[in-house]
Amino acid sequence: MLESEGKAWREWFIGAMEDGGGDAQAKLKRIFPALRRWFAEERFYGCPFINAVAEHDKDAKQFRDIALRHKKVVLAHIERLVAEMGAAEPQVLAHQLALLIDGAIIAAMVSRDPGVADTAGLAAGNLFGPAKVKKTKRAGNPAELVAV
Repeated sequence: MLESEGKAWREWFIGAMEDGGGDAQAKLKRIFPALRRWFAEERFYGCPFINAVAEHDKDAKQFRDIALRHKKVVLAHIERLVAEMGAAEPQVLAHQLALLIDGAIIAAMVSRDPGVADTAGLAAGNLFGPAKVKKTKRAGNPAELVAV
């Protein structure tokens, strides 16, 4: 059941990012408005993967393994978009966005407030500019940062 539910959710979530086209940053900026719509649904009860891992024996690897497979698919799509956007460290930014997504899901489940997605979206927006900063080696100051 988790795997089929996960497949449907991933198709919806990735579709929500991709619908409307645009560049990679435009697609990434659709994450939190999409989550807000999901959080506002009457049948929203959080992430079934987070819930399954939290509600079962911590040594039961079957739930953790299914959840990790699900998260890796979502993370890979986000990482691809982040790399396309020109982030200096796509893997780092993708993981930061994934943490904001998971945190927003948990906060919305506990608070029943879809607006937490807006707050997470603001935090995500603050990551986009600095993410494009690359370290370069220059004579005299090897740690100098240059914006792309």
